[in-house]
Amino acid sequence: MWTRKELKTRAKEALKENYWRSVLVALILTAVTASGTVIFSSGSGGVVGGSIAGRVLPHPKDPHKVEMNVNEADKEKEAAPVSGAAENEAAAEATAGTEAEAPADGTVDAEAAKTDDAANAEAGTEAAKTDDAANAEAGTEAAKADGAANAEAGAEGVAVADSQADEIPPLDLSEYGIDKDFDYEAVRTDPNATVKDLLKLAGVPEQQAEDIDQREVMILIAMILAIVFGIILIACIISFLIRLLILNPLMVGCRAFYMLNSRTKSASIIAVERGFTPKYGRNVGAILLMDIYQALWTALFIIPGIIKAYSYRMVPYILADDPDVGANEAITRSRMMMKGNKWRAFVLDLSFILWDLLSVITFGLVGVFYVNPYIFSTNAELYNALKGEAQSTETSTDEAN
Repeated sequence: MWTRKELKTRAKEALKENYWRSVLVALILTAVTASGTVIFSSGSGGVVGGSIAGRVLPHPKDPHKVEMNVNEADKEKEAAPVSGAAENEAAAEATAGTEAEAPADGTVDAEAAKTDDAANAEAGTEAAKTDDAANAEAGTEAAKADGAANAEAGAEGVAVADSQADEIPPLDLSEYGIDKDFDYEAVRTDPNATVKDLLKLAGVPEQQAEDIDQREVMILIAMILAIVFGIILIACIISFLIRLLILNPLMVGCRAFYMLNSRTKSASIIAVERGFTPKYGRNVGAILLMDIYQALWTALFIIPGIIKAYSYRMVPYILADDPDVGANEAITRSRMMMKGNKWRAFVLDLSFILWDLLSVITFGLVGVFYVNPYIFSTNAELYNALKGEAQSTETSTDEAN
């Protein structure tokens, strides 16, 4: 008959001999166990109405582009005379400079100089006038061309906007039980109108418009709930498959490591692969069957579920220890091994409660580096002890027969 003290003493010895490997496997097993349970933790009418308003309301015409281009042409017209005046001033300065440089000591030279200055001034004035006229004419032509082009572009933009407005199809209200088309002109000035507002403007009675608006909101809410439910359902299915195909066999492999380490004190990490080879399908099916049985018992009441959890406690160890045992047979063996030992196993679990509290106080550090490996090693010692007792009982029965 096993005792808690014996189990814990042997568990400490096995943990001491193979400490770091035990810690690593305990970390994996803790993660697997924690991953077993998945916890999931307006103006709808305005939104619907906004989408409808955005479909039936055309953009307003924009006359500012043409006005802006015309103003730019006027500025170019004003710039042309300014440039001509600047050239006249330059010619006048040149004439003044020539007069200042004429010699003052000869009548003939003075007359000749005056004659030349007059001729030069007249020629400069004629040239300046000719240039001013040419520049003004060129500026006017350019301004007219730009203005015409901008006006044409603006007219085309307005025409496009009008054509787009004319191409908007009418809103069919037959889906709301109303035999009429939507009045677009009545709502062009209200881009934020809801479904109810648009229907009222279209001549629909207020009570009927309110009923239609509520129906649109309920449809939107139903769609949102359906999407959320679909996401949760997909997440549950993925989580179930991960646990079934990966985590459960990995749990069997981790139990195999502690079982072997209890016997040899030098188990290798490779022992974890026992959950996947050579009986991967058997392991997956056995753990699934065990979970189904336990869920059915828990559905009856919480206490029977807890009792059956202790009855099936040795199933992973049996699967790891005997590759030839079947799924139902492993469950049956576990029930037989735990018969008369469920309460004692429960008290064994309670004896670690202070260690668990210490682990919580240290934010899990003590749990990772000591408590969890210690508990897993103790449970492996419990399996070996129960297996030894079962074999002794079978031997005694055979001898008696």
